[in-house]
Amino acid sequence: MNRKSQDAAVGALVRMLKKSPPLRQDIPKAVTVEHDASSIITSSRLVASMTTADALEELRSYKEMKNLLLSEGGKSCISANLTSGAKHSGKGT
Repeated sequence: MNRKSQDAAVGALVRMLKKSPPLRQDIPKAVTVEHDASSIITSSRLVASMTTADALEELRSYKEMKNLLLSEGGKSCISANLTSGAKHSGKGT
């Protein structure tokens, strides 16, 4: 993969990450004093489990993207190597 396409892939990934929502949502700040400890613990567990599920889903999508980038990069490297090999061996145009 040449330098420009690597830079473009990294740039696209950075833009996507900047636009993506945060992994962790803010815990509601309107927790009142009247709530007992068990209700607060239950609420925070629910928020934490949703955040974990969201993070796992995002991780899966990043793995898919990584595999796609690696497979595309591998094709580009093979193509570039074949082209440069043909030029060096005198078999190319």
